[in-house]
Amino acid sequence: MGAIATTLESPEATKTALGAEGAGPQPRISVRRVRIAGLVVLGIQFFGLAVWSQILCSHFAVGTDFTGYGQAWFLMAHGHLDPYVSSWSEKFLSDHAAFIMIPLSVFWWVWPHAVTLLWLQCVAIVVGEGVAFVWMCEVADTLSSRRSPSARHQAGTRAVMVQQLWSWIDPAALLAVLGLVLLVADPWIYWTASFDVHFEVPAATFALLTAHDLAHLRTRAWLWAALTALSGDLGITYLFGVGISAVLAGQAWRKKGIILLVAPVAAFGLVDTLGLTTGSSVIGKYLTGRPQTGSSNLGGWSKLGHDMVAHPRAYVSRLRNHLINVYGTIAPAGAIGLFCAWGFGVPLVVLVENAFANRVDFSDTAFQNYPVYLFVAVGTVMVLAGLVLRWPRTSALLASVILLSTVGWAVTWGSKTASTWLRVSHPAAVVLNRTLARLPPGAEVLASHSVIGPFAERANLYEFNSETEPLVTRSVWFIVAPSQGINTESVQSDLARLSWLAGPLGAKLVDHGGGVWVFKLATPPGATTADFLDGCPTIPAWAEPGAAGRSDVRGDSAGWTAVANGAQGYVVAGDYWRLGVGSYEAAVALRSAGPVSVEVWDADRSQLVARRQLPSTDGSTLVTLPFEAPKEVPPAGSEGFGPFRMTFPPPPAHDQLEVRVYTPGHSAIAVSSVTVVPSSLASSIGSIATTVC
Repeated sequence: MGAIATTLESPEATKTALGAEGAGPQPRISVRRVRIAGLVVLGIQFFGLAVWSQILCSHFAVGTDFTGYGQAWFLMAHGHLDPYVSSWSEKFLSDHAAFIMIPLSVFWWVWPHAVTLLWLQCVAIVVGEGVAFVWMCEVADTLSSRRSPSARHQAGTRAVMVQQLWSWIDPAALLAVLGLVLLVADPWIYWTASFDVHFEVPAATFALLTAHDLAHLRTRAWLWAALTALSGDLGITYLFGVGISAVLAGQAWRKKGIILLVAPVAAFGLVDTLGLTTGSSVIGKYLTGRPQTGSSNLGGWSKLGHDMVAHPRAYVSRLRNHLINVYGTIAPAGAIGLFCAWGFGVPLVVLVENAFANRVDFSDTAFQNYPVYLFVAVGTVMVLAGLVLRWPRTSALLASVILLSTVGWAVTWGSKTASTWLRVSHPAAVVLNRTLARLPPGAEVLASHSVIGPFAERANLYEFNSETEPLVTRSVWFIVAPSQGINTESVQSDLARLSWLAGPLGAKLVDHGGGVWVFKLATPPGATTADFLDGCPTIPAWAEPGAAGRSDVRGDSAGWTAVANGAQGYVVAGDYWRLGVGSYEAAVALRSAGPVSVEVWDADRSQLVARRQLPSTDGSTLVTLPFEAPKEVPPAGSEGFGPFRMTFPPPPAHDQLEVRVYTPGHSAIAVSSVTVVPSSLASSIGSIATTVC
């Protein structure tokens, strides 16, 4: 590692040593031209990422991570330097001590919109890629200068075609082109930009700037190191990785590397002493986040050491479980970059942090691994540059395999970006944007996890879930989207909350459409959400009309229904229930002047479980339907195909069962409620179905 780093990190010195021998006719496509073209490509990429961020934000496809950062950004811009983030229930700086948000809050006054924070992240992403690409070009330029005109001529006399090719394109420029592809074709970089806002991104960019200037023996590296540390405690661990690289790179960098190895430990000690990461920290959330096997009052590094000694098998098991994701993280960036000093240290630290975490979603989450993509890509170019002079054919073959691998990952996972992150429909986004525009600045908002993000610019914002939250303002708005976006709450729970809002709570329906429901409540002092009922067996049908239905919410909420619109299809659909294996009974309160069918579907298998057909009903009636919930579909071990596979967290336990009401069309049908209970409660289902949660 040291030899490669030493010979490739000083292009100016190498050119000077070669003198006139490095001069001569320049190919039409040189490293310099590739560098200019590559920076233009990255500029275009920034424009694309900015547009994509605007689409995500306007479609409310950002969640609670964005909410916490966005709320802190807004409050800091208004003078609260360590604000309480109500959506996270903690002070902002206690979550990873990201002090860099303070200067970033100035940008709120430049463009006071939620998307600005996403655009700042796009800037950090593309700047990081730009630094990596310039570094790659410097390595390639050094390689180019080491091939003299006489060497090119000798090769040309042996093969005229090769000589002509070299007169058109510098082989070293191909290495720079490969480096650019490793950056712009890596699908995980786009997934990083899609998943809310996280300070791993600026921390990685500053860490790369630190490593770059340290490799070139520039004192400016210490400025970047300070900014890396201010990006949060994860950034401090990245500096530890830069220190590892510097020590391995050679004698010229060893002392500075030792400083970077010692300084993060001291910084963590200071952070722990000041209690700045009481909410979330690298040690508490990542490295010691294990199932409790005993009590321990040890903290910080002592706790980490204690756990690794006391439970070594747990850490080995975690690493083994994450291996497929470790490979999937490094492969699009070239993988072999780990065998270079400057491509080794930070990726090692990041991969260990994420693999040792007691959660599979850390090793597969793009923003958690963002530093890996940059450093491994740079290291890959360095390794290939070190091999090409000794084994040109082997290095060309290896570069071709890496290129095909990166393209394979891009095709497999890049194509899934939109479907993975953009899950709020256009009609739903219209209602949400309309609501955002009419919200008073001081109003309190409780919103579903799936759509909460863009509402961040206010002091009182909470996720509408089973936890008790205070209702502190005179005007409280509830925004519920049971079937939209990536929701951590079950559809059944959100539907039960809608029933509670419209019924016992007496909130006023302000707007609805596209599966989004907006209520407004004038609250008495001291009220809370403690009375919300989760797991209610009866849910309102008006909240989940199907393609052949519409919501009739006129008059008193007790009379709200889902009514047929005259088309053939489902009047009610999308009311999902997570049920374990066993016997159940469904009950649907409806009235129908024509044929109607009540059905239960296993939505995960798209399989009909039970059906009851009626020619019509004599007024309002309760249609009951017993059914057996099947054994759940086992979660897939991994996703993707061939070598391009990743493992993601399994879905919630038990299959999704769905109760639907079908009409052949042209029948007057009105559905009031849907109830599902275990068979043991079937005898009392009539009284349960009339209970308003």
